[in-house]
Parts: sequence; structure tokens; C-alpha cells
Amino acid sequence: MSIKRLAVLTGCFVSFVLGSAGAVGATGSPRSIGLVTRHVLLTWTAPGGTGTIGEAKATIGSSAILTARLYNRTAQFGKASGTPVGRILLDCSVLTVPPDGNCTGIVHLPDGFFLIGGNGPFVPSPRFYAITGGIGPYASARGQVKIATTATGASVIDVTVLR
Repeated sequence: MSIKRLAVLTGCFVSFVLGSAGAVGATGSPRSIGLVTRHVLLTWTAPGGTGTIGEAKATIGSSAILTARLYNRTAQFGKASGTPVGRILLDCSVLTVPPDGNCTGIVHLPDGFFLIGGNGPFVPSPRFYAITGGIGPYASARGQVKIATTATGASVIDVTVLR
């Protein structure tokens, strides 16, 4: 390959990379969504479906499935504070002991849904999840979800969506 072709190819590659880097950043202003959970169900299952919850938490390959209803903390989505507006579903896998792992999930809201990933019940509150996309206004969304558990066991959720 000639030096001239290599220079052109390198220039094209650098232009592509720099152009892509600009596209990765979100555009527009962040959108904040305040939610709270109720009716939380957390189910631990050891491999093979046997064992106690304590054994499942300490066994590599176990899973934790979390489902919860989501309620508005403030008026949003055209609905009053305290109104049910969606649900969250998380599927977590124990990858190492002491327990740590990976969770993937979906957050359903009235205007669409977005996908999240993090390490869920394996770390103390607050827990953070990355927003990795979705549909509707969340189709190209990025951002984070922060879930803090209160002394009463409720979860306060702060969502920051970058679009």
C-alpha cells in the first residue's frame, strides 16, 4: 500500500472516530424523573431451584428477580403525585462470592420504556444503574438510575435521562 493511500485511509479513520465520538454524547437537556416503589417482590433462586435464600445469595449462578410497581413522586406523565405510572423488572445473577454480580432490567413508564444495567442487590444503598437505551422518547437515551432504600424499606428512584 502506498504512503499516500495509507495517509488517506488514516485520515478517513480519524475523521470517522472523531465524528463518532461527538455522536456518542447525548444532545439536549437532561430529563429528571422522580419515582418511588411499592409492592416490591424479590425472589432468590439457587441453581437447580433448591436451597434457602441465604444459600442462593452465596452461590455462584444463583439469580435474584425483582419486580416492583412505580409511583410518581411528583406530578409527571400527566398524572398526580402518588399515582401508579409503571413497573421495574430486574434479573440479577450472582457472579462471585462474596456476592457480587450483574443485573439487567427494564423500566416501563407511560411514554415508553428504557433498559438498565448495574449490580443491584449486591451493593449497599444507594444503587446505580446505567440507562442503555429503550423505545419511545428513550430510544437513544443514556443516563443513570439511582435507587436509594429508605429505613421503611421503600425505594426512592431518581432517573436522569440524557437524550
